[in-house]
Amino acid sequence: MNSYKDLTILKFQEIHNAILISEGNEIREAYNVLSVITGVSVETYKAMKYKAFQKECEKIAWLSDAPLPDKYVNEFECKGEKFEIVQHATDWTTEQFISMSTLTKSKEQIVNNIHLILATLTKGCDTMTEHNRRSELFQNHLSIDIAYPTAFFFAQFLATLSLTSQYSSHVKKKLKLAKAIGNSKKMPNGSPESGVGIIQ
Repeated sequence: MNSYKDLTILKFQEIHNAILISEGNEIREAYNVLSVITGVSVETYKAMKYKAFQKECEKIAWLSDAPLPDKYVNEFECKGEKFEIVQHATDWTTEQFISMSTLTKSKEQIVNNIHLILATLTKGCDTMTEHNRRSELFQNHLSIDIAYPTAFFFAQFLATLSLTSQYSSHVKKKLKLAKAIGNSKKMPNGSPESGVGIIQ
């Protein structure tokens, strides 16, 4: 494992979270990340002679040297299946719009939501079951080299768009419409039907 192409979304998320829990301590960060990549326990690295540990750290040197992937794609293949991204926000359904707004709302959670963002953006993902299937497929098998630039492109796009009053007005209308549709789908006992969609 020596490039982003070798990392699945899940492995990248695990590395990201290993860095976060290290609280800025470089040695702690190194053994937490090494543990994610090699499968060797953190305790093993803690007990190593420091010289041997430094040698082990060479295995992850590429992470600080390699630039993050930046090649946006509009279609990709995962485990033999082909997927196409709905590229224009004007073509998104109301569910996609709300889901994307929710998934990209917190900058801190975007990395942990990459697989969900990609599932939301792919054409034909119009049921919760299909969304769950795709997000799990992407998380476990899709390279972060493909996933990262595409997910972050749309996250940045929404962040920029959210600064405009036109976007704010558009989202309010979409939310109002979604709420009206949700209320109209109430079952006789008062519980909502399981909707299409994606992220509730």
